Amino acid sequence: MNIYISILIILVCLFFIFSATTAFVIKDKTVNLYNFQTYRWIQEKNAVNDPAARVVAEADLRMHDSIAKELNKWGWRETDNKPDVLISYDILVNKIKERGQQGPYTETFSRPYYNECLDKWSQIFYPDQFVGYDVYDTPASKATLTITVMEANTDKKIWQGWTTERLRDKKFTEKDIQRSVTAIFKQN
Repeated sequence: MNIYISILIILVCLFFIFSATTAFVIKDKTVNLYNFQTYRWIQEKNAVNDPAARVVAEADLRMHDSIAKELNKWGWRETDNKPDVLISYDILVNKIKERGQQGPYTETFSRPYYNECLDKWSQIFYPDQFVGYDVYDTPASKATLTITVMEANTDKKIWQGWTTERLRDKKFTEKDIQRSVTAIFKQN
């Protein structure tokens, strides 16, 4: 019985290892991130000469909240006056095709026959048979989230993290946002 519990624990651990979101971080080794205390979001514009800031959509608010929660763990707080760093993020969604294959089988069937020795009708059953593989493509989407931190005084990029994952829905859901942001900041 103990061997079954051990195998179950190993399988659960492998599931969590292989289903985890992989993230990457590049940081400037000459900069100590813990010397900073305040940040401000970069104001996005629709065009270079457009004075109006981009309208913040609901997805942006969820992204801001998720990133702010992680920055608060670093001891950083948001400010409008002379921040230490500027924060930006980008989401790139790519349409992809995932290749799959399925091994089709023939249908089982039977045919009746008459047994003269027993004077009754019986059935002969024919089992299903493997007939090769069907290969197919399924449309899917992958999203890459990139978070960038720049020194406010020098505009120098000091930290950047990113992750790419397959979207379960057609859009970047709140669970996808939280999982991606957590995976990126966990790499620091």
